[in-house]
Amino acid sequence: MQVMTFDPTITIGNAIEICAFIFGGLMVIFRLGGDIRIVKVDMAHLKTTVAALTNAFDKLGTVLTQVAVQDSRLIALEKRLDELAHGHGWVINGEFPHK
Repeated sequence: MQVMTFDPTITIGNAIEICAFIFGGLMVIFRLGGDIRIVKVDMAHLKTTVAALTNAFDKLGTVLTQVAVQDSRLIALEKRLDELAHGHGWVINGEFPHK
């Protein structure tokens, strides 16, 4: 049976390898930090865009409500004009109705 032994010597290759791992890890952290900053800026821009769109949709809802009210008023006026044209209403042929 072989007993494994620990080699306490450190070679230049080992030191270069350790430095490469540390440098690689730091580069990954640095690059991810830049990407995270970009994502934060994009998220802030998206928040302002969503707020602007929400405001625009609120205004659109108000306008659509006003248009619906105007439409119902126009329909009522058309109905009253039709009634007047058929002789129903306050004025008939330029004269008030006789009671």
